Amino acid sequence: MSSIDFDEVLIHVGEKGRYQNIMYYLLCIPATLPAAFLAFSQ
Repeated sequence: MSSIDFDEVLIHVGEKGRYQNIMYYLLCIPATLPAAFLAFSQ
């Protein structure tokens, strides 16, 4: 077995684009709102 470099993975997967940004924000914003509410309410 050979190890795969990160650069080789990017060739197959593709770089970060609009879809990846949308998925990142859709996953992170709902997770941070409850955490911020709990942090500021104490």
